[in-house]
Amino acid sequence: MTDHIYFHTGYHTGVAETYRDMDKCLSKISNPQFVDLEDDSSEFHNVYEDASIFLQGSCQLFSLALHKEFGYDAFEIRKGTSCHFFCQATYQGAPVYIDVRGATTSWEEFLSGTCADFHDHDEIIPQDIEETKKLNDPDDLYVKDGFTFAKHLIHEHPEYYDISNLQPAIQSKTAPDNG
Repeated sequence: MTDHIYFHTGYHTGVAETYRDMDKCLSKISNPQFVDLEDDSSEFHNVYEDASIFLQGSCQLFSLALHKEFGYDAFEIRKGTSCHFFCQATYQGAPVYIDVRGATTSWEEFLSGTCADFHDHDEIIPQDIEETKKLNDPDDLYVKDGFTFAKHLIHEHPEYYDISNLQPAIQSKTAPDNG
């Protein structure tokens, strides 16, 4: 065990840390601007109905919103054909992992709520997220709706994502070394 700053914010603090539990928690957070103009026969539908889409499916859009709002560096973790986009920052020398669930310094906690088991990942790739995810993606007719929803979630709970405002009292725990 290594002593270092340990904290978590956001949805990490209120639910069991499995993908299923986190997905269920996030699916209860509705998009207040949700509109699906397509009829049931259409192959195109607005998938940005609730926040669970940013855990699997559109995590890159949430990373883009975090990057634009706070300047965090974006990364993609890969294992086989599975991937997850997230942001990383440093707070008092400790890496902080940030996605729709909030922020945590625990690599284990971060990995336990993702859609795939990334514990033995193939690679982690730094992303130029503004190049990776364009807002004019012809394959996603509702990408701008999704980006607007991501920004809405961040603005609703900036304390979940903005690590510059952390309180010292929640940073004094000991966590296992993730390296």
